[in-house]
Amino acid sequence: MLVVGFAFSLVATRPYDDALFHHARAGSDWSHHYIRVQMATSLQTTQTSDLSTWLVEGDHDFPPLIHVVGTLLGYVVGHSEANIQRTGLLWVLILGLAVGLVAARLSRSRPLGIAAGTAVLLMPSAHAASMTYYFDLPMTALLWLSAAVLMATQDKWPLRAGVLAGAICFLAGLGKWTALPMAPPLLLGVLACLPPGQRWTSIAVGRRVLSATALTGTLVVLLVHYWKLSTRSWDRMLHMTYGGDLAQSAAPDGNDGDASGILSQLASKLPDVVDLLAHINLDSLFFYPVRLVFCVLSPMIAVLVIAGGVLWLRRSTLGWPLVGCLTAGHLFLLYFVIPDLDDRFLLTLAPALVLAAVFGWQTLSEPLRSVLGCLFVCISLWVAWDFHHTPPEPPPDPGPGEPHAHTRSALEKAIDAADVLTNLKGPGLQSGVDRQWGWSRADDVADRYFPLRDIIWEGLVQCEAQVVLVENLLMPLDVGGLWWSYRNALAALEGEHTFQSIQGFEDTMFSTYSGDTIQLEAAIESDSVVVVARNDLSHPDAPLKRPPLLETGWRRRALADRGETEGASHLAIWAPVGSKLCSQWAGQPGELGPPR
Repeated sequence: MLVVGFAFSLVATRPYDDALFHHARAGSDWSHHYIRVQMATSLQTTQTSDLSTWLVEGDHDFPPLIHVVGTLLGYVVGHSEANIQRTGLLWVLILGLAVGLVAARLSRSRPLGIAAGTAVLLMPSAHAASMTYYFDLPMTALLWLSAAVLMATQDKWPLRAGVLAGAICFLAGLGKWTALPMAPPLLLGVLACLPPGQRWTSIAVGRRVLSATALTGTLVVLLVHYWKLSTRSWDRMLHMTYGGDLAQSAAPDGNDGDASGILSQLASKLPDVVDLLAHINLDSLFFYPVRLVFCVLSPMIAVLVIAGGVLWLRRSTLGWPLVGCLTAGHLFLLYFVIPDLDDRFLLTLAPALVLAAVFGWQTLSEPLRSVLGCLFVCISLWVAWDFHHTPPEPPPDPGPGEPHAHTRSALEKAIDAADVLTNLKGPGLQSGVDRQWGWSRADDVADRYFPLRDIIWEGLVQCEAQVVLVENLLMPLDVGGLWWSYRNALAALEGEHTFQSIQGFEDTMFSTYSGDTIQLEAAIESDSVVVVARNDLSHPDAPLKRPPLLETGWRRRALADRGETEGASHLAIWAPVGSKLCSQWAGQPGELGPPR
């Protein structure tokens, strides 16, 4: 427990970079946190009879479980994104306990169960994914919890085992619908396992059939009931995975989901799913083995896992049906069904590989087990420290005529991230292929979204304005002002100063980000409006260039230096001439601090 506690402390103390632990590249990256904050706000006035409606509020591009859990945890640890993302370690804890229980039941050895659970708790990709507010780790943890419950109870209480496992599997689906194709190989493997020393009899087969029937029935009933409330995230999963038209299904605006159309919807996608040769190619053949070593286990841990796996294949009979079913099922899904290449799909498989390695390790002599166990713990702790605490190196000075690193286009960076072998170096865990929703090293330097945002926000609060106009393109790749929407909603939830209206503008066109839609003339007349806009001072002798909105009648109240980045050199806060707002900056424009 001390080892796990120390490892978790390494993860939880990772310095927060104001960019969702290196994941935020655009305002849209706050979309999931915005949904969570909205749900936390509406929960305060939701009656018990309306909880199903409240649940559907979180059913957007993905199902609502993580937002429900994040909402409840927010009332314990605080609602800010940094606090909520650190609670991802709870999912790692659930995953480790579940795998430990599976190992203990398979081997009838509590010490071996503790060893397997500890190994999974130290698994690099698990604690790496815990720092992301996303859906893959919760789904994985709940799938393995479903397997653990089934494993623990299927021999004594087969009906109860199936019902409980089906309910937990449904929760995994509410974490991410990918759980539905991921679950059958795992649960079939559990059903195919017998405790050591037992043989298949008609009674054992009957219990497995009863458990499987109860599990399937419970899962189907719960899914149909939920799909009657909303099929929005289900439709979007099919749309994002296989393309095609986006169905007009239930959404938080109150439309009823069409549960009866699910089977026909699946049937319409079957040609895409069963076209086995459409998804397999040379890239995918190399992708998953390479990423498993570098981005899921880390090279040094992978060596130990492979060695333990070889021992398991040669010396042990524990868990063969489970590991075999799960591995075969994943190979089929990853190479023939799922078109996207993403190392997050390996999260559900990785604990089974670690489990097999632990079973192989158990066949060694006690002195050798002790040495290898200590080696595994030391390497795992180093990998955790290296991933979460290695500071980034300063960028090299460009040579004559060479562009700065930040001038590389977003497309070039995306191509680099998608390359199977790009940036796979060193013995530690590497960043996932999807730096936005996967996991990212602390030294993985990337452009952060709007580094000045919190400083600008604090300055606007001090201005005591009620209306804020924000230039639409303060940063590249901004999407719909989602960070501004999130930040104002978070302030309201935590009882801080909020703005009556935050609106984006481009030229003379306005769009509402948060709050009411207020006419500019009325806001100027009531002396309640300030503006945040780009202000390029890179050529001091050139005439000051203003957005058309600010051509006349406005005065700069504060400037913020954006440092070395694309676009304008500064951001500025403007107020109408003669306004009493932003009185803390009398005379010359004030200076806001550098990006944090």
